[in-house]
Amino acid sequence: MGLPQSFAYDTETDRKDKDDWECTKNCLVQVCSTTAASKKEVILYEGEDSIDQFLRAFEDTAYDCDCHAFNLGNYEYRWLKFALLRNGYVYTKSKRPKPKEFAIWGDRSGVYKMLIVNADGYRMTVTDDMKRFMGAPMKDIAQMVKDKHPDWFGDIVEVKEHVDYNNGWYYYGHQRDVMLSYARQDVFSQAMIARYCNEENKTQFLTLQSQCMHETLCMKYGKDKNDPKNRRYAKMDFRKEYPVLDQEMQLIAEENLLGGYVWGNVGHHKGTFVHVDYKSSYPYEYAYGRMFRGKVCRMKRSEVSDEAWERVKKGNFMRWLIVSFDFKIKEHGAPCISAHECRKKDRGSLKMSKGRIEKRLYTESYFYEIARNYDVWNVKVDEIWYAKPMVGGFEEVTRFWFEQKEEASRLLAMGDRSQAIRKMMAKAGLNGSEHGKTITKTLRLERHVGEDGEDVYEWVQSEAEYNFMIGFTGMMNARERIVREVRKLQENDVDVMMCDTDSIVAKCNMRRMVEILGTDRFTVGGDMMYSLGKFEFEKDKYGNVHFDEFKCWGLKRYCELNRGEYRKSAFAGMHEEHQKRILPTHCVSHKLTCWKQQTKRRIAEGNTICEGVKSFSAYDVWYHDEDEIDIEEIEERIRRVSYAR
Repeated sequence: MGLPQSFAYDTETDRKDKDDWECTKNCLVQVCSTTAASKKEVILYEGEDSIDQFLRAFEDTAYDCDCHAFNLGNYEYRWLKFALLRNGYVYTKSKRPKPKEFAIWGDRSGVYKMLIVNADGYRMTVTDDMKRFMGAPMKDIAQMVKDKHPDWFGDIVEVKEHVDYNNGWYYYGHQRDVMLSYARQDVFSQAMIARYCNEENKTQFLTLQSQCMHETLCMKYGKDKNDPKNRRYAKMDFRKEYPVLDQEMQLIAEENLLGGYVWGNVGHHKGTFVHVDYKSSYPYEYAYGRMFRGKVCRMKRSEVSDEAWERVKKGNFMRWLIVSFDFKIKEHGAPCISAHECRKKDRGSLKMSKGRIEKRLYTESYFYEIARNYDVWNVKVDEIWYAKPMVGGFEEVTRFWFEQKEEASRLLAMGDRSQAIRKMMAKAGLNGSEHGKTITKTLRLERHVGEDGEDVYEWVQSEAEYNFMIGFTGMMNARERIVREVRKLQENDVDVMMCDTDSIVAKCNMRRMVEILGTDRFTVGGDMMYSLGKFEFEKDKYGNVHFDEFKCWGLKRYCELNRGEYRKSAFAGMHEEHQKRILPTHCVSHKLTCWKQQTKRRIAEGNTICEGVKSFSAYDVWYHDEDEIDIEEIEERIRRVSYAR
């Protein structure tokens, strides 16, 4: 019996010893056609050879078929890859595999697509529907589809049940029939998601970011987003307005791109604190920020006359500088220069208090902000890149995504759960469309399969298709603004406890912060013009703006308490429910902490949070003088804990 032509694919695992994650085995494969009318139509392959049974069914399939997985990149891919190798399939780097070969499209963040060809030359395309919804939980997406098309789900009330499959249900028969029913229900819901994607033309792109960027370009240039030919025309219009960089400039810009600004004050602090968040920081730049249009030109100081150099320097242009300088942080300066900027890539996120920058590309205004936080000398501008200035350039399409997000937020507050997905998709349109850094990059880290079956990575350079400087400038401008706000607070003797790309925790009250930063920096009303790029005060469930305890362990790791009660937290790699349970009483420490989480298992005890390692010593991630850093010791501790299980 062959496979359906279009179907959802899911797997379940179990352990003979439920406390030993190393004995996890795949014991079930579920397949459900996207045209199924009920979960009774789900096909099950059972046993430790369940994926092998699935592949044998593919061998009997005499037509091309589409397989829709969920969480392909981080879960399903590994099981399927080793089953393919075990059954005589050969990996190929070619994107046009021959019979009994398979290819993958992926990078460090996951695998987006697989293409498998059986012995008769028929193809199975495996894609990850989760990537089309920004990693939203399957249950939320299925609920959205059910709200739109209740007739598709028949008598199914709950689209997904929360169960623990790793409890001996398969090997020892514990609630086996119940678990099989839940498994059928899961894959049926996934099939309805795939059906929705097919009918809404959401399968033309592998990721939501790519889809949003093409929709944005079609809106901007008045093209029908559902017509592939018109999408090409929109791309051509965009390239006329923003010509691509030449290859050398593109690679320089990619190498010099800065991420969000993250910094903090490690420790357990008490006092009066406020937490403010930027409202759509990057979209502000695309609608109202300093931007450009037309060709980005390049001028090297060594190749032009003094007169030409001064003319560009003083002219009405948007400018980017390739600059070298020595630096030392000022008393109230924000440590915004990282070791990476000093070409010390092995030191990652370390913030530098002194050092030297060699030939780094910045927007002109961000370089000036650096000079307000640091004393700089021996400044040498080697190149000026310049283009015609303009304000924003994407106000109309930014407004479309903004209003979609605001409406979804309003309906979500009224209890409409399906709006969570709509809000997430609109947010992706706001932050990932014009921005498009991941899409406009030309130097990509591709994932491949090595001879031993384990994944290997290699850098691959392609030809530039879009103007990378829009995303580069938007991110640089956003970073400049938050660094400026931090500096203003510190210059007014306010301790900044943490900033995380688009938010700040400061030791002061609300009135004092508004007084320092100015009322124009805070939202007034719901219109986009008065909302984007402005601060909002974060409130707890009681409506309180202030809180009295702040714990900071390191990068993106903090907890806020008010009168001993949990208020808010963020801890990379830790499940939110577990954060609420242990962070309020967990001690702040400079020691390296290893958090573990076993696959598909809810943790009930101990500091077991994420699979492998999501840990770092807090002491080592903020800024220090270079001679205080024992980088070899840091690397050794990371290496030791990275292999801990």
